Parts: sequence; structure tokens; C-alpha cells
Amino acid sequence: MRKLITALLVILCIASSACAAVHRNVALLVAGGTNDTQAPEFVNSCSDGLKMAKHNYVRTLSTKLFDIKNYKSKNELLTEAAKWADLVIVPVPEFRNELPQFVKDYPKVEFVTFDPVPNAKLVHFRDEETGFLAGALAAVYARSAKDPRIKPNSRIGAVFGPDNDAIARMKYGFKAGVWYVDKTLDPLIVHTEDFVNRSAVADLAHRMHERNVNVIFTAAGNAGLGASDIAEKENFWTIGVDNEVEKQYPKAVLASAVKRVDYVVYAVIDRYMQKQIAPKDVSVGIKEGAIGLSTWTREAKNNVPLSIRKRVEEIEDKLEAGLIVLPEYKKQQ
Repeated sequence: MRKLITALLVILCIASSACAAVHRNVALLVAGGTNDTQAPEFVNSCSDGLKMAKHNYVRTLSTKLFDIKNYKSKNELLTEAAKWADLVIVPVPEFRNELPQFVKDYPKVEFVTFDPVPNAKLVHFRDEETGFLAGALAAVYARSAKDPRIKPNSRIGAVFGPDNDAIARMKYGFKAGVWYVDKTLDPLIVHTEDFVNRSAVADLAHRMHERNVNVIFTAAGNAGLGASDIAEKENFWTIGVDNEVEKQYPKAVLASAVKRVDYVVYAVIDRYMQKQIAPKDVSVGIKEGAIGLSTWTREAKNNVPLSIRKRVEEIEDKLEAGLIVLPEYKKQQ
């Protein structure tokens, strides 16, 4: 992925003028605790974006991370954040039921979310592109890799979390990515009942592997890590999502279809400091540098041969350039 910040600034229409001298307070709402070594990497990445903005606007910006684990209730957290902040960024879905009332009660506060909330600005990830890249990598690897884990006529598959719009889009994109590489492949796709039960996903992955599925994309939150927990021992590969999961599982995860939420959080704040919060929702994906395959990590380079990395990077480049066009996603798919 190239020119991440530049592309994000372009899509979000961030001006190059110097920031105003007015001091601003920006709150980031999370659920997980970024000081905890067990915190979700997604939350850590969001926090990194907050730190980048603070570093860039050290004299005119105050930032604060509000973690639900430090409060008795969501309403208590939201009240404190709304009273303190000029801009509230909500990248996690845990607050979506409570937010509409606070958006109404605090009209002078700018609310930006990653999940649809009435009257709040929305940063929408094109999750179908995330799935497409994962599907393409899975298919190329299963068809091309000279790897003892890849058996004759190896299948590929995916474990998705419970159906919601993001998961549905990712599943749609995954199938499209697989079939872009090889229309004869029939991916095995299953769903979990929740996003937290790792043992359930480990069991699903085990049963998939028994059916000759040797590359499994896991898009089920923390539950998805259950497949990577057993992948090396059972001799199959997984593909991570959202973050560079191969860093945690260097012998189990080929690479990951990542969301660069750190740069998105930074870009939202940067744009706000330039007094240019968009009146409409913003869609981000591979073209804006917000989505990509983590073929740049040391672990991915060790796991994925150069010839295969070049092939999937070519596919990524074509998707970014608009030479591959995903048909419009339909909810019924």
C-alpha cells in the first residue's frame, strides 16, 4: 500500500492551509483498553492514529482516550466525553445504540463514527475490498504455492462472524476475489455465533481442514484467532483481517487483509483541525490507502513466496486503479 496519508487526505479533502490557532479537544471512544496487552489490535491501531494527530498538533490539540472498561456505564462515558470534547470519534460499534441521543443533546459537538448512527458523520470502509484481497491471496496460494501444507486439490475457505452488513460485504468480496483468480474454486464458508469464542472457531477450522481446506480466511473478530491457534499444529494456513495478525502468529498466518484505521483516525482529526469536516459520509478503501494486504511485513515475506506476492500485489494494484471493478454489492447476496 502506497502513499497512505496522501491518498486519505485527498479523499477526505484535507486542505494544505495552516491549521487554526484555536485549541481543540478530541475524544476517541474504545472498548478494550489500549494499555492492556490483550487489547484488540483494532483498538491499538485507532489509538496510534490519535497519537499521530497529537504529535502533529502538539500546541493546539488535546486528545483523550475513553475506554468503556473504566466506566460504570456507556452513558457515563458518553456524557463525560461529550462535555469535554469538540470532536468525538467512535470507531467501535459498542456505542451505536446510545449515540443517537447524545448526538441530539450535544449539537455543538462533532461526532464521527465507523458504524451508521443517525445524524453522525460516517467513515465507511469498503469491506468488500478487504474480502476481495483475502480471497485472491487464498486462491493464488492454494493454486500456486509449493508448500507441504497445500495438498493436491486443496480447497480454501473462510470463517466469518455473525451476519451484519460489514460481514456480508466481506463475504461477497471474498467470493469475488477467489473467483477472479480461479472460477473453478468452490470456497467453503461458515459463520460463528459470536465474535469472541475462539474455541468454537478452532473447532470449525479443524472440521474444515478435514475437508481438505488448507487456507482459511478468518473474519470473526477475536474469535477468528482460534483458527490461527491450531493452524501450525494441524498443518494449514490462515489469513488474518483488520491488522497484521501474522506478527502474532508468524507460523500460522500467511498475511492479513488490513484496515489502516490509524491513518483514518489521523485523517479525520487532521481534517477537523483544518475546519473541513465533510457534510456527507466518507467511503474509504484501497484507493484511499485504508485497506490492503500486509505483504510488507517480515512475517508475510517469510511465508509468501516472492512470485505469489507479486501476483497478489498486481491484483491489488488493478483494484486500486479501477481496472478491477466489483459489481455493486446487493444485500441479498
